[in-house]
Amino acid sequence: MVLYKTKDLGEAAALLTKNIKFRGLEKDPLGFFWFMFEGKGTKTISDKFWFGKLLVCAKRYEENRALLTDRLHASKNILS
Repeated sequence: MVLYKTKDLGEAAALLTKNIKFRGLEKDPLGFFWFMFEGKGTKTISDKFWFGKLLVCAKRYEENRALLTDRLHASKNILS
């Protein structure tokens, strides 16, 4: 299993919106959190996101961004 990791909330929301499987959060030694994903085409979706070529449903993207933000804040409170 190959995991794709990103620290960027917007990119993570885009991956989730494109149905890439979210595997959780990982805290690194410096205190940053990584969003971890698994799925085919993850790098291609990421590249499209960064080059402004990714089309997604705006409502679903915003729902996923809010969901990931909640998960991030919950993890920070638990792992602090």
